[in-house]
Amino acid sequence: MLLAKEDAGREKDTDALPLIRAELLASGALQTSDVRGPVASLPTEVTPDPRVEQMLGPRPKQRRTRGLWDHGAQMIAEYRERWSVPDDAPLLGAPPAADESQAADRDALDQQLKRLRRLMARTNKARP
Repeated sequence: MLLAKEDAGREKDTDALPLIRAELLASGALQTSDVRGPVASLPTEVTPDPRVEQMLGPRPKQRRTRGLWDHGAQMIAEYRERWSVPDDAPLLGAPPAADESQAADRDALDQQLKRLRRLMARTNKARP
């Protein structure tokens, strides 16, 4: 696959190659001496707030479902940062009262998390 993408020379392939090389190096499927081009740095796994498990359940072991879970944890972290939710407050802070934009943002986040939980459940059922 790596050779095919290198030979194709399409922009979407050349953009993906550094990450593919990084993943292959990390897994041991590719040796450093065999690398023919730039290598991306793999994202480091950040330990999310343990309270996220209360909303999304335990972090899955399956790669695809874990990616969905991590995306949900990231959305929660971004919401907390955007609305300056203190660390000692509930995960999503107090329900927004007067601020209409925060209330709309919270409703949108709730809907996204609901869809995400459905997708994770569907993904878990699809895998034996």
